Amino acid sequence: MRARALVFGVILACGGAPPAKTESVTVPAASQSAAASSASATAPAASSSPAPSASAAASEPAPDDRPTAPVVTLLDPGAAPRSRLRYAFHTRHETMRMDLKMTMALGIGGAQTPSVSMPTIRMDLDIDPVGVDAEGTLTATSVVRRADVLADATLPPASAAKLAGDMKSLVGTRGRFVVTSRGVSKEATIDLPPNAPENIRQIMQSMRDSLRDLCAVLPEEPVGVGARWTVLTRVRSRAIAIEQTATYTLKRRAGNVADEDVALTQTAPPQVMHLPGKAAAAGTVVKLVSMNGVGRGHVHQVLDKLSPTSSLHSEHQMKMAATTSIGSQDIDMAMTLDLAVKPLP
Repeated sequence: MRARALVFGVILACGGAPPAKTESVTVPAASQSAAASSASATAPAASSSPAPSASAAASEPAPDDRPTAPVVTLLDPGAAPRSRLRYAFHTRHETMRMDLKMTMALGIGGAQTPSVSMPTIRMDLDIDPVGVDAEGTLTATSVVRRADVLADATLPPASAAKLAGDMKSLVGTRGRFVVTSRGVSKEATIDLPPNAPENIRQIMQSMRDSLRDLCAVLPEEPVGVGARWTVLTRVRSRAIAIEQTATYTLKRRAGNVADEDVALTQTAPPQVMHLPGKAAAAGTVVKLVSMNGVGRGHVHQVLDKLSPTSSLHSEHQMKMAATTSIGSQDIDMAMTLDLAVKPLP
């Protein structure tokens, strides 16, 4: 499980992060959202090739965000008896709920804003399996049945109305994904009109990534209670490249039920960030100076179902440098994310 979330869409829909008092440069909301999204995404480590120039980075298209195959390393096989952990997917309809809660604090040019708590974003998805092949790989489709903003935080009325409207517009959006019996995602797509606004695109990208990362990736080898393994993931998001390591510990195994604790670490090397279209067209360039994230969670998985019962709390710190036509400014961002997933009756 990764710390994927709807951060791009949340910040864009609310007009960016809370404004900081500064007299030199006002950082566009688009660049703030790009920075925030990277803290909740997994992406590949940066290439060894030189970073693109500021002008090229501002205008070139976003890179391919398809993930590389995860690297799974067994650290401890656990106690005997041991057996192979595998999903045995069925072809019955499922409904799944995803809740995201985020807090954020932003500093621009040394001026720090108070931490802001965003309302919880809730999405319910209907999942319909298309089929399971001879190797146990599941192909399924999804459709957003419900998309709401909960009343557990206060936003300015205009921002709250816009966010709620944007979320409602997601109802009916369809997707398709393919996942193996070891939980490795082979495909994840979301159908989206080509003229969809940027905030909706980012929300749906995050939903796609959540589906892509829904299942814990399992080791190849037989394991028992107490087993530990790592899953190294490299994916490029629309914003930046990040490397993530998830360390799983098998806490319980009873028949087709497995419980795992998970600990996450995320890092990203210095790089030029890829911004949404308007910010890039305006000549804004944001360079990532540093990014680190940690998280802890738990996964309860019935192995013949796709939808887990899981929770994850993660914390992220980023340092950036933004350049616009009128100057440059340092940006510090701290975020916490709480993501919960559960099956619905």
